[in-house]
Amino acid sequence: MPLWKILKKDEMTKVLLIRGAGNKAFCAGVEVKDHIGDAMPLMMREFGKIFILLKNLGKPSIAVVNGVALGGGCELVAGCDMAIACEKAKLDNRK
Repeated sequence: MPLWKILKKDEMTKVLLIRGAGNKAFCAGVEVKDHIGDAMPLMMREFGKIFILLKNLGKPSIAVVNGVALGGGCELVAGCDMAIACEKAKLDNRK
């Protein structure tokens, strides 16, 4: 069973925290070359599924930004219900 289905059904889970490992980055997104050509439609479709899952989880999601959030990583922060960022966090959606 996918993790999101387990989280949705688990009554003890009250909130989903999304954070990067370590203290340098939350999420750097994907390489710009992955946004062009034949790979782009599949990449966008799969990335879009994350936001559908967050919306349908039925529990609040919190992005804990402990470093850089670039490109798609910045979009992931925006897709959460709330964000908490440390002083050295950097959010940048420029491609």
